[in-house]
Amino acid sequence: MASTNTVPTTAQTSGAQHGAGLGKKIKGSVDVIHGAGEVLRGNAESAADAFGDAITGKSRPVAETQPATDNVAQKGAREVESGLDAARGRK
Repeated sequence: MASTNTVPTTAQTSGAQHGAGLGKKIKGSVDVIHGAGEVLRGNAESAADAFGDAITGKSRPVAETQPATDNVAQKGAREVESGLDAARGRK
């Protein structure tokens, strides 16, 4: 009786590895784009808050308005760095 178990060839294995590496690079590129959007959003929200405060004459402490928007921008920046590493094959 013949065995039905087959061992993948080197070409099959390296092809699967190449495909997985390509997938990580594509995901990394998408993460870079998303992270850049988050940086823009965080900075835009911060600018809008400051502009609104200037129009209304409010003077809120910086600590009251910036942490949430800065947090968005910082997370976005970290996502960009992580995405770049993945796109370059370092992750």
